[in-house]
Amino acid sequence: MKKVVWGGRFSSGPDASMMDFTTSIGVDVRLIEQDVAVTKAHARSLVAAGLLAPGDLDAIDGTLDSLLEGWTNGTVAPGPDDEDVHSLVERWLTEKLGDLGRRIHAGRSRNDLVATDLRLWCKETAEGLAAGASALVGVMADLAEEHAGTIVPGYTHLQRAQPVTLGFHLAAH
Repeated sequence: MKKVVWGGRFSSGPDASMMDFTTSIGVDVRLIEQDVAVTKAHARSLVAAGLLAPGDLDAIDGTLDSLLEGWTNGTVAPGPDDEDVHSLVERWLTEKLGDLGRRIHAGRSRNDLVATDLRLWCKETAEGLAAGASALVGVMADLAEEHAGTIVPGYTHLQRAQPVTLGFHLAAH
């Protein structure tokens, strides 16, 4: 059986084909930056709750930073037992920090991680998409001005209609 973070009390595991079907690391590893940020924030909440010592934060932050650095430069890759980005991060912390790394999971579920990571990723991605859309509108407006006098055929219901300017057509978009 593959070693899984949720399988601690089971004497045997699910069939390998089920594990292959449910493993999402190939897709959700793109959330690694968000998962690291969420894990750092969670460590601070564990300190506030008295479950981690304030001095533990430096070790946790440094270890998470080394994970991201390794991921960025290609020296860190998911292991065979990492079924998702969360298990990759937790494994990394546990391998590097032992019991301290295991304790980072206290008070949160993988479902919480999925929802939070995805929400952060969407927020960051949406900002980039909005900036791209804004830049496109600017280019279209510039082209519309440039072609304010360029006559082209207009269309209505896929039929040629009254002539319009290319600038008018571009501005419509």
